[in-house]
Formats: sequence, C-alpha cells, structure tokens
Amino acid sequence: MNASVLPAWRVAWLLTRLRLRRMLNLAGALGEGKNKRKGTRRKKPTSLLLTAAVVLAMAASFGNLARDAVVHLGRLVAHRPLGVGQAFSPALAHVLSVEVALIMFAGTLMTLASRELTRADWDLEWLVTLPAETGALLWSRIAERTVANSFGLLALWPTCTVLAWEAGFRYSALAVALVATLPLLSLTAMAQTLVDTGLRLRLAPSRLRNLQALISIAGILVFYLVISPGMPFGGQFLLRIAQHVPDWIRWSPPGLMLQAINASSLADALSRSAMLAAEVLLLLVAGMQVLRTFLAHGVAAAGARESGRAASASSKRRLTAVGHSALLSPVQRRELTLLARDRNFMVQTLVLPVVIIGMQWMLNGRVDSVAQIWSDARAVAVGVFGVAAYALMLSAFQTLAAEGGALWLLYTFPHPIEAILRDKARLWSVLALAYPVIGFALLLGFGSQADVGTLGLMAMTVLGVPIYSVIAVALGVFGCDPQANEPQQRVKLTYSYLYMLLAGLYGYAFFAAYWWQSLIFIVLSVLLAQALWQKARDQLPYLLDPVASPPPRISTADGLIAAMLFFVLQMITSLVLYWQDGPPSGSEIALSFSVAGVLTYAGVRYSQWRAKVSNVPALLGSRWPHALRAGAIFGIVAAASGIAYLQVLDELGLLEHGSQHARSGNVFSLGGWMLPLGVLAAPLFEEFIFRGLIFGGLRRSMDLLPAAVASAAVFAIVHPPMSMIPVFVLGLCAALAYERSRLLIAPMVVHAIYNAAVIGWQSLPFASA
Repeated sequence: MNASVLPAWRVAWLLTRLRLRRMLNLAGALGEGKNKRKGTRRKKPTSLLLTAAVVLAMAASFGNLARDAVVHLGRLVAHRPLGVGQAFSPALAHVLSVEVALIMFAGTLMTLASRELTRADWDLEWLVTLPAETGALLWSRIAERTVANSFGLLALWPTCTVLAWEAGFRYSALAVALVATLPLLSLTAMAQTLVDTGLRLRLAPSRLRNLQALISIAGILVFYLVISPGMPFGGQFLLRIAQHVPDWIRWSPPGLMLQAINASSLADALSRSAMLAAEVLLLLVAGMQVLRTFLAHGVAAAGARESGRAASASSKRRLTAVGHSALLSPVQRRELTLLARDRNFMVQTLVLPVVIIGMQWMLNGRVDSVAQIWSDARAVAVGVFGVAAYALMLSAFQTLAAEGGALWLLYTFPHPIEAILRDKARLWSVLALAYPVIGFALLLGFGSQADVGTLGLMAMTVLGVPIYSVIAVALGVFGCDPQANEPQQRVKLTYSYLYMLLAGLYGYAFFAAYWWQSLIFIVLSVLLAQALWQKARDQLPYLLDPVASPPPRISTADGLIAAMLFFVLQMITSLVLYWQDGPPSGSEIALSFSVAGVLTYAGVRYSQWRAKVSNVPALLGSRWPHALRAGAIFGIVAAASGIAYLQVLDELGLLEHGSQHARSGNVFSLGGWMLPLGVLAAPLFEEFIFRGLIFGGLRRSMDLLPAAVASAAVFAIVHPPMSMIPVFVLGLCAALAYERSRLLIAPMVVHAIYNAAVIGWQSLPFASA
C-alpha cells in the first residue's frame, strides 16, 4: 500500500473527530459574548458544564416526549397501558414502525433545513485534497455524519430507549437503544449526503434557496407529526397516516429494529438483527453507487459558485417599484429587496411562524376545526401576537447577524447606525403587524362582535408588535455576533430564549383579570424596550472591535434589575422571618422591607464600584441646602395632591375599609411601624432605585418631561391600583426635585413629606368619618 495514502479507518476517525469538535465548539459558543474572541484560551469548565447541561436537558425533554408518545400510542391501539416486557401487538408494531420511520425522515429534513445548502459544509471540493482514496472519503463522510447527527441522537435514541425499556431490557435499554440507533442513523446520513450533494451539483444557488424553503416547511410539519403522539390530541394524526402505510413497513429497517428489540427469544433477536444489518448494508451500498454517479464528472458544480441568475423582467419590475417607493427609506428598500430575493429567508420569517403556532394549537387540542379558531377573541389575540413575536425573532432579532462581514458598511453611511436600526425595526414591525390585522379581520368576518373586550385585545396586540420589534432589534445588538466565522455562532441561543421568555410574559397581559393589570404589562414592556435600546446604543460604536466595550454608565436596565431584586428580596426575607399562619406583623413587614433595601443598595453599589461606573447618583453634595429646599417645595405639592385625592375618594364613599383601619389606629395593619417605614425606609430605598437609577438612566436618552413621566409610571404601577394616581404625581414631583439638584436627598424629602401627610390624614379621627 502507498504510504502516502491514509487508510480508510484513519480518514473516518479524523473526520469524525473534527465534526464532533466543531459541534462542541459551536455549542459552547452559542451563549458567549463577543469578548470571548480575545485569544485562543482553553474553553472554561463552566462553559463545558453549561453545554453539557443544555444537551442533557434537551435529551431529557426528548426522552419524556418519546415516552409519552409510545405510551399514548399503546393506549390508542391496544386500548390498555403498555406493560414492561410484554410483546407488542402486530397493530402496535406497525404504528411504532411508522413513528420511527418518520423520525428518520424528520431528522433528514431538519438537518437539510438547518444548513445553508448554497454554502459548502465540509464540501467534497476540499475533502478530495486529502491523501485518501475517493471511496474511503465517501464512506468516512457517511460515518462522521452518522455519529455527529445531533438531531437524530436527540430524537431517535430516546425513542429507541423507551422501546427497549418497554420490551423489558430495563437498565441496559440505553446501550441496546444506541446499538439499534446507529444503523438507522447511517441511513439518514446517506440520504442527507445524497440529497445535498446531488442538489448542489445540479441546481443553481437561487433554486437551492427556493427548494430549501420548501424543505423547511416540510421538516417542521414532519417534526410536529413525529411529536404529535406525545401531545394530548395528537396521536390520532399518526394513526390515520399509519392506516395508509403498507404492512411491509414492519420489514423495513425501522420495523426490523423494532422486531429485534421486541423479540421473544435470543435466536429470534439475532435473526432479526442479521436481517436489519443486511438491509442497511444493501441500502448503503446502493446509495454509495448513486453518490459515485453524482460525482462521476467531478466534485465541483458549475452553478455552485455562481453569483446568481439574471433577474427576470417581472422581478426587475418588482424591485424597481420597491426601489422608487417614497414611503420607504433606502435601508428599508434594501431589506425588502433582500427578502424578495431570498425565498428561504422569506418562508422562514413569514410562513414558518404561522405553521409552528398553528400546529401547536391543533396538537394541543386547542381547536377542533377552523371555525373554532375564530370563535374566541382572546385565543386569536394570543395566537397572532405569538406568530408576530416569532416572526420578529427570525427577522428583527437577526438584523445585524444577517449583515455578516459587511457590517462595517453600515458605519460608512451618512446616517448614524442607530437610525439605520430604527428603520429596520419600523419595517419589521409593519410587516409583523400584518398578522394582527389579518387575524382580527377574520375574527370580525366570522361574526364576532366588536365589543370593548375585543377592541382592547386588538389594541394590546397592535401595541405589543412594535414594542417587541424594538426589543428584538436591541437584543440582537448584543445577542448576535455578525463577525463570527460560522453562521451558527452569529446568533446566541441564550438571547433568543430570553426574547421568547419576554414575549411570553407579555402574553399574560391578554389573560389579566382587570384592565389595570394589562396596563402594567404594557408599561413595563415599553420601559423594557427603552432600557434595552439604551444598552444597545451604548454597544453600537464597539461592534467592529472584538475586545473593546462601552464605558460602564448608569442605565435604565440597571434600575429595572435593582427594582426586581428589591421585590424578590422582600419576598425571600419575609419567608425567612416568619413562618406562622396569618398576616405578618408590622415589625416583620418593616424589617423585611429594610433588609431587602439594604441588600439591594449594597449589591448595586458594590457592582458599580467594581465596574467603575460613572454618573453614580449621590445622596449628598455641596448643593444640599438647595436640594432640601427643592424637596420641601415639591413635597408639599405632592402631599397636597395626595390629600385632595383621598378627600375625593372619601366623598365618594370609596375609603370605608381604609377608615375602619384608621379609627382602630392600625393603618395598613402596620401599627406604629407605618410612620418609620413610610418616612424613612421607603424614601431611602425606593428613591435610590426609581429616581437615582431608572429616572437617571432614562434621562440619558430622553428629555426631562418624558423621562419623568416614564419613571413615575413605573413607580405607580408597583403600588396598589387605588393609589396609582397620587403615587404617579409623587413620582413626577420627586423626578423634578432630583433634576433640579442632582442629589438623592431631594426626592427622598419629597417622598417623606408625601407619606407623612397621607399617613397623618388617614390617622385623623375625622378623616373618612
């Protein structure tokens, strides 16, 4: 043998190691920030542990879904629960064979859909340069794709493990399932290689993108069909399909694998395993012959390096019309042009969200017919907002990631990059608003009444789309790395999950019992969008530098985090301080409030000191007499408005419950602790958060009045609904006092005077009499 030619086993071992190492690096880099590109340091153990935790969580999720699917199918077919060690009936074996075959098909489609077919991925054009024979290269490629098939391992292996467990293998089921899975994965690897190699050699890039769009839709539909038996009302879909599949499916590789696992004797298991090995080997050899036929005239396709076909006359007219639209900015026209050219991106952005949300509705038993979809206005509102939010994650969230290496061009435009991102956010919000418009038009067209409730749901949906368009673009600034070498590394999954979590929280606004609760979600979402946009704007000048970062400054996001920490610590401290039944005493409430405030203040100050944050809010300074005077003036204004508000409520008879507490001397069940809590603790800690951090952060991006209104609004919504109006006025007065002095003592004095006046008025014998 020629010493310069590598043996087949070494080639397979080399390519498999490289593929697994590449997958590990991609998984570890998905949640890392751009500052991780400072050097070539070893991957941190925490990163490896995080990657392992994510993989184990996904495997556990698929395993639980596979178990539910197998158990549900057993009940539907056999009309009884499966028993461990019992042989599967022929009818159940038939259905399970169809399920396993569909998992293989879904794995092939999902792998092709997740990969850019127009971009070579370990293409044979450079693999043939290795010192190895062509046959060894082709077989090695099948081997490495078999072992490194992440979707197949996460979907097929757990299913085979559940089947082996039900067949009686118990704790050896995991190893038995792995042995049974590998032959099936080799077939999916061969199918995947035949499809992507054949398509690359025969189709131009433009047609490949169009075909990949169809593969994406087909992959999602087959994937939901695969997991449907594990959902409440999804098993019937698979049973209907299995009825039309011939019985020879039980003698195909999936069926033989199932027979080998569920064999009644060792001899029967060995014979079925031998038949499975023979069929798999025969199919692999046949596939290899087809692959050699594809590569008979070389491995380089004429169309693989084409820049694109000439645009047709109709497409030119469309692009010209878009280009001359006076309603769109140049950046927006460019985005629409790219969207029209890339059919795969268009389908994934605008069509896949509808398919995904619709399949979830159907398989979870939310709807039984199309007419039922439009009978519930709340379900329509949640559904269309979910579709719009998902579309924004696939479009607006990835505005910078889509730029890739051309990101630097945005810095050469005669407009700030922030203005360019605003144009993109506006464009994607308008496109995403098509879903609510169409959804509510169909809702009203099917006979639903346009009452106050429906109009309120429509308003929440329409408001939520532009809000989350801004959130998506802002998160995409520090959740994407356009300069990453691998496309999979450009979008960090951590921020994708964060965006979907935030969008899911907004969905609770549609189920709130009262209108003011929905208003709280809307106000918080608006403030969150502003805070994230401010963070993104700080990051924009440093996107092209892999190691630089913006100087640390106070931001609105810091205030939101501090507020959340403050309220969470209050709950935790309350649980630690008292365990008995019944309401807590005044001393316990005051103590938990104070402990939470001290811990929050200390934690924020320590983090600011460590990060060397500038413009930290100061309590006292050289202008403290002026601050006290401003605090006293605005405090009197706030106290007068609060007392007037209480007097109006008293005249309307809305303070009867409060007056009973006042006469008993137990205001708000705090007794004598109400005064020190309201006059000392609350002004000290709350003003540091809401004026020093939130208002101070807003003031960096807004004029005085909008910043004061926004900070006062978020301050008001964390108080009981009855007191929102006077607390909002208090927030305005405190913000104005802080603006005039830039010392925290001013808003603290405002807050103390207001609380003292309100508490004193409620404690008077004649109040609310």
